[in-house]
Parts: sequence; C-alpha cells; structure tokens
Amino acid sequence: MTEIEGSAEARALWEEAVRRAQQEGSPIISSEEDMGNVQIDQLIDAYSNARTVSVSKRCQIGLLNDVVIISADYGVTSANKISPFNWARLTCSGSSVSSSSYHRTILDAGRTNAISFHAEIVGAGGWPTYVGDFYAEFYYTFTGSFK
Repeated sequence: MTEIEGSAEARALWEEAVRRAQQEGSPIISSEEDMGNVQIDQLIDAYSNARTVSVSKRCQIGLLNDVVIISADYGVTSANKISPFNWARLTCSGSSVSSSSYHRTILDAGRTNAISFHAEIVGAGGWPTYVGDFYAEFYYTFTGSFK
C-alpha cells in the first residue's frame, strides 16, 4: 500500500497533541472505546445539544485530487467544554474508505478535541489501496481545522 502524502506530518501533530494531553492529564480515547461507551438510554440527552462539525482538506490519492472530510458530533457544556463527544467519521468525496479508526483527546481545559485518524482508502475505480494518517481539531465554538 502506498502512503498518502501528509501522513508523516499528521502523525507528528498527533504526537504533539499526546504530549500536551499528558501534561494536562487528559486520556487518549480510541474509536473502539467511544463506541463501547454509548449507552442507549442516554442517547436522547447526548444528542440534544450536539452538532456535527466537518472539516476538509484536498489530498492527492493516487491520480485523484480528492477531498478528505473528517466530521465529529459533540456537545458543549455551559462552561464551554466539549461534552458529550458522540462520534467521529472520515470520508472522501471521490475515493472509498475501506477501514478507519481514530484516537482522540481533549486539550485546552476541555475546549479542543484533537483527533488522529488512520485509514485505508481505495482509489477511484476500486484499485489500488492507499494508507493515510490525518489530524484535525474541533473546538468548543463548533468550528474545526484540518491540519
């Protein structure tokens, strides 16, 4: 598999976010942990104040100048802290994501949600498969940035 350009930079940004999280005492949470923590009876409350925020970036995936989109659904408390965090997803406008997983952490005293995605992406036409790492931040203001 060919690595998507920008993956090394995304990994470096995530390493910096992990360093900051350790300084702040914030946990690193995997996509599997997020899915395992969903409780059905709390879904109505969790989604009532939540919004889905999407950020995007152009990436060269094979011959296709594609758009990679990271979306996150979360709420913000009256103290301007991200809570609850419901889910995150990575999609592409032209290629297909065959598998993806993420790790995330909350930074800046609860005001920033940093997410690192690892994904296998199948090029347009179904071949070949590329692998990439992507980094985005989502903020308590319901905005975000794809770095």
